[in-house]
Amino acid sequence: MVPASAFTSAVMLFFGVITFIIIMLLPAIVELKKPRDAGPKILENEEQHRIDLLVDMEIEAKFDWVTVRRVAEIIAFLPSLEP
Repeated sequence: MVPASAFTSAVMLFFGVITFIIIMLLPAIVELKKPRDAGPKILENEEQHRIDLLVDMEIEAKFDWVTVRRVAEIIAFLPSLEP
């Protein structure tokens, strides 16, 4: 077996690292050049609509203060159950 020189080993290491980086980044580069879809514009608009819908539901929903008081009484009673 012929021992490899330090220069040959360094060149092989350099090209190996470059090849590894290119192989790992190639799918991302291809996707940036030719994207498969139009992007998240539709999803953003749909989510914005859902957020607006939730805000409208919160505005329309009035708190029933009787229920809130009963829940507060139950929560206040719970610590006394511990030994």
